[in-house]
Order: sequence, then C-alpha cells, then structure tokens
Amino acid sequence: MRQHKEALAYFNRALIDYTNFSDAKYYKAISLFNTNQSAQAQLLLTECEADFKRGFTINEDNALYEKYPYQIKQFHIEQLKMTKK
Repeated sequence: MRQHKEALAYFNRALIDYTNFSDAKYYKAISLFNTNQSAQAQLLLTECEADFKRGFTINEDNALYEKYPYQIKQFHIEQLKMTKK
C-alpha cells in the first residue's frame, strides 16, 4: 500500500514484544529503504538475517507444512541485500 511511515510504527510495536522476529525486521527494512533511511535499513537487515538463521520466524503449529502469506525465506533476505546495495 506504500504507507511506509505508518508501517514503521506497526513494525516498531511488533518488535517491542518480539525483539528477534526476523519477518518483522525484514519488512521494516523495506519500509526504511523506501523512506530513505538506507543505513538503518542495512543494519536491520543484518540483524534480520542473523535472527532468521537462529530460527526466529513464524513458529505456528503448522509452519513446517504450511506457508504463511508474508513468511520470509533466506532468498528473500539475499534478494533485498542485492537490490539495495
């Protein structure tokens, strides 16, 4: 919807309760890139990747069997890193 400033507020609220939630960090990084905060976005993307590799992602009961609409994978992180260099 391209409402990145509003989205940042929601991601900040989510990250207060779930500080290592890689999916929220990934989408927050996208919003930061789109609001010309590239340095902060790069740092957050690095944190996102580390958290993702440690397993901090959607952990619902059927997460292994069912993809959630906004669930990220390693290649999403890699693609964003490559396109925003």
